[in-house]
Amino acid sequence: MVVRNLDIERGWSNGALAQVINMSDGVIELMPLDNGSTKLVRRKQEYVPGTYYSRRQFPIVLAYASTIHTVQSLTLPRVLICFDDMPSHGELYIAMSRIRRGDELCFFGVNAGDVEERFQSYLNCDAIEIMEKLY
Repeated sequence: MVVRNLDIERGWSNGALAQVINMSDGVIELMPLDNGSTKLVRRKQEYVPGTYYSRRQFPIVLAYASTIHTVQSLTLPRVLICFDDMPSHGELYIAMSRIRRGDELCFFGVNAGDVEERFQSYLNCDAIEIMEKLY
């Protein structure tokens, strides 16, 4: 995930998800998950205000998992929704609507017997409609 605005007009803004496809001395090549054009990224040097220290690093971080807010506008190849902390009303719909087919969706942290009790107040008609279409 990109952690700095690199080229906003071409979609390379803070939070953009990408895959590293090539690395060389001081340069990495990123491929966005939404199939846009690749981007060459150099290390950035940042200075710590009020000190003599600086750091050089690539403006990216690993993103094995993302929040519902981060992936809100994306279509993803797979989604795993973790119910350790129950998503709020609307978040369930957003998370479930990131995929195209039902076999791309997985739930974690919920038992089939818990569904009626735990989800009754959170399931809205949009989420139910998506589930019916997917399964």
